[in-house]
Amino acid sequence: MIYVSTPADTNDVLPKNRLIFLAGGISNCVDWQKEVIDGLKAREEEFKYDWYILNPRCDSFDGLTAAGQVKWEYEYLNTADIFSMFFAGGESVQPICMYELGRYVEVFRKKYINWTERLVITCDEGYIRVDDVILQMHCVANDHSDFMNELVARINRPLTVKVEEYEKAIQSHIDGIAGAISYLERNSI
Repeated sequence: MIYVSTPADTNDVLPKNRLIFLAGGISNCVDWQKEVIDGLKAREEEFKYDWYILNPRCDSFDGLTAAGQVKWEYEYLNTADIFSMFFAGGESVQPICMYELGRYVEVFRKKYINWTERLVITCDEGYIRVDDVILQMHCVANDHSDFMNELVARINRPLTVKVEEYEKAIQSHIDGIAGAISYLERNSI
């Protein structure tokens, strides 16, 4: 079963493993997180264990401060089993996401032997900094050509925003997360 937790869910007691963090654009970005969550819930019968999706996008910020949001993200980015990063197309450059990409790819690289199996990075073709994402990934993953080939295959080149291309990117992201879950379940995380 798939469970979802946000920073507004302050009463949630989460397990120490089987955590998927949905990093990616929020401000001035479509609600891609909802589509990914719905897509994973539709496939939950494929998964052997319960998985917890950590979604930093909140519907309501009642009582949640910016500091509380940052603290929640920091804690769970550092404990997640799967790091999922989606760069949505549109006007937003998503600078915090670029920082998180560099930081947490490096955290995962140092923390896990199988770190490339735990990362799912996807760009919508309308994201204006696709080349920067590829360059940043080459800096940390240049000795992992299989990972880079898969990453580049999942990243669409920036052209114009097209609904069908966005949907393809979302489906690719869902497939990538499902693949990471399957890998970790087969290898007994």
